[in-house]
Amino acid sequence: MNTHKKIWLAVAVFAALALLTGLPEVIRGIAARGLWGVNYGRVGFPLLLLLWAGMKYRRW
Repeated sequence: MNTHKKIWLAVAVFAALALLTGLPEVIRGIAARGLWGVNYGRVGFPLLLLLWAGMKYRRW
């Protein structure tokens, strides 16, 4: 496995961890403030980063 693949794999792992830790926060926020009062960036950004890292990982 070359260095580029290792880097993208590490980025994907950290993005997955951020996604998993952000989900309970979003769920609690929806329960407290409703759908429109929640910061979806806690889940949206790691999800996009995870998808991007997966595409880059496959490319190398």
